[in-house]
Amino acid sequence: MFFRETSSAALSRSVSRLETLETELLEAHTRYRDSQRELYQTRSRLSREVAALRSERDTLAVRVECFQRLTAADAQHSALQKVRLLWQRGRKYVHTAVGGAAHEHCAPPVIEGHPCSDVSGLRQSPVAIDSCRATADVHRPLRISNLDAIPRRMTVDNTGDRVAGDVFWAPGETPTITGGRLRGQFVYELYDLHWGANSSSGSEHLIRAAASSAELVSPPTLRELLPRQLQRYVQYEGSFTSVPPCREAATWIVLLEPLRVLELELELLRQLRDPSGQNICTSLNRQLQPLASRPLHTKHAHPGC
Repeated sequence: MFFRETSSAALSRSVSRLETLETELLEAHTRYRDSQRELYQTRSRLSREVAALRSERDTLAVRVECFQRLTAADAQHSALQKVRLLWQRGRKYVHTAVGGAAHEHCAPPVIEGHPCSDVSGLRQSPVAIDSCRATADVHRPLRISNLDAIPRRMTVDNTGDRVAGDVFWAPGETPTITGGRLRGQFVYELYDLHWGANSSSGSEHLIRAAASSAELVSPPTLRELLPRQLQRYVQYEGSFTSVPPCREAATWIVLLEPLRVLELELELLRQLRDPSGQNICTSLNRQLQPLASRPLHTKHAHPGC
């Protein structure tokens, strides 16, 4: 009897010990699984950080290469080469406003020298756009075809007071824009680039009383130079702003979402030279024209209005 009780007690202790070991093993397995999950998450995070650093390194290398090639170029030749290189790198010159001092060799802009300074009318451009005044009466979305088409040929011209050029496309690849309140189909053929002596000015149009560092009219490469929110825009009837006599035959679609531009790129533009050898520190922009009673159209009411 005593032997049986002793054996039963020992068996009970063994079973209890086995249960304890099983519990400890389960807890150890859980800790191992959690540590593996944490290790996987850490490796994933480090992989993303490494990829981001490599991307930044590659981007910096491209900018350094671009800068070295520009500074080594002949002064007159580099006037066009600078802009060509910037376009080839897919840079963006639309809508940003960051304060900054004027270039040390920049003279104040001569607004009176604009070829359309004496032109007047009821539909002249550019204008100050208050997006809160725009009427949400556009029922069709803007549609742009051939967003990824690459121009067959593109000219980049230093006109002496701005940068402008023509874009030529292969047959059947010309980007077109339709929709909105446009009457018919329009194609991209010309572009015009404006900038300022510092990063607080440069655009011809004002958005909510604020200028942008630069303004690009009719971008020649679309996917890289269009914002994600293509339907955030204001449309109005106006005129040409750079080519006299500034005919009132333009429908302006002013995209409101800003794109980024590098200060280095703006500095390169300010170093372009006019025929007299002076820096074109600011492009020749036309003065603001009265909006008068012209309506502003948009597809959606804008936030903050």
